[in-house]
Amino acid sequence: MKIIVYTPESRVEREIELIAGMLSAGADYLYLRRQGEDDAYWMAYAEQLPFADQGKIFTSSFRVLHEMGLGGFHFTGKAIAGLDKQDLVENLKMLEQSGKKSSATVRSLEELQQLDGHLDILLFSPVFESISKPGYRQDRNLEALKDYLQKRTSKTAVFAQGGINFDRIEEVKSLGFDGITLLGALWVRSGQVMSDFEKIVAKCR
Repeated sequence: MKIIVYTPESRVEREIELIAGMLSAGADYLYLRRQGEDDAYWMAYAEQLPFADQGKIFTSSFRVLHEMGLGGFHFTGKAIAGLDKQDLVENLKMLEQSGKKSSATVRSLEELQQLDGHLDILLFSPVFESISKPGYRQDRNLEALKDYLQKRTSKTAVFAQGGINFDRIEEVKSLGFDGITLLGALWVRSGQVMSDFEKIVAKCR
């Protein structure tokens, strides 16, 4: 399974060093996200990471995407809601023509079915109760989700998000996801980020 790493929700000591280490040690993608930070912050942030890893980085800012030559654009829920079907198609075509990947978050099986096959990556959230947002969960019919994931033929990669930690990886695999996203489980113990990440990588491969 592939792995998406999120930047921590608040600044962490040695953050850039840790992020660079995870990109080197097996993270397939890095998602830049933190409330309150502007484009200038994220451009300076990305500039500190190895040039070879720029293609692994996703942002929700077209400016940051193109000025920094990053690899992917993540459509926020607000961005998706603000686009009609034709506008979304045109945006996706533009990204594809410029060699950029596309992603979005879906929160139900119905949303997954609607967008499956149109974007490169879909994040299904939350699968389990969120670690970074305790109490945030939705009742899931995991059997219906499993049935859909195992029968689909789309090239879109579907990642499990929400409540993903070391102990959940085997269950996520059995459901048929293509990968996982890491936020709460990764940054909850800031002094053990790399060792925790390496254990997760070993179990995903």
